[in-house]
Amino acid sequence: MEFYTKPLTTGEAAQAFRVSLKTIQQWVDRGLLECWKTPGGHRRISPESMASLQARLNAWSLSRKRLLMVCDDNQRNAEYVALLHEINPEHEIRAVDDGLQAMLQLVRWHPDFVLCDVPVAGVDLERMVTTIKQDREFSRAQIIVLSDQPRTPALNNLVTLIHKSAAPETLKQQFARLTAHAATRIPTAR
Repeated sequence: MEFYTKPLTTGEAAQAFRVSLKTIQQWVDRGLLECWKTPGGHRRISPESMASLQARLNAWSLSRKRLLMVCDDNQRNAEYVALLHEINPEHEIRAVDDGLQAMLQLVRWHPDFVLCDVPVAGVDLERMVTTIKQDREFSRAQIIVLSDQPRTPALNNLVTLIHKSAAPETLKQQFARLTAHAATRIPTAR
């Protein structure tokens, strides 16, 4: 998030934190962000409170467990869970075995990562990825796709693609790199 020198509207604050306007308003109501009202009744948020909350969120993000959802419709599910737990035992890993459960649990769990072994029964991968990435509440989730197909142009820059034939060590290295990078991002509320 960039440094701000002037007061922000609630909409600007929402864009800066990549959260909904309602979330910003709740943060103001809880005292997490300082604001005042203009003569017209509009809220303005101080840049100092933006920086303060950013620092608090970053510290919290570094100290909390990351949640990974594994979506796979075959027996490899258990293999992925074991492999990913080996990479970082601090991560909480939950598994689902079909597309419908994946979408339901996405809403409940707000995972930091979604690992999909495609094809998954009942999942239109392109539609799922674009839906997740277009929704402010879920857009932070990093999507990792294990596939034996080449990347489709529609998914460029939206997912990390790992070829199914990749050695387990490659999956470990790529996931470790992704989770290390994610530690610097603002978390979503659960």
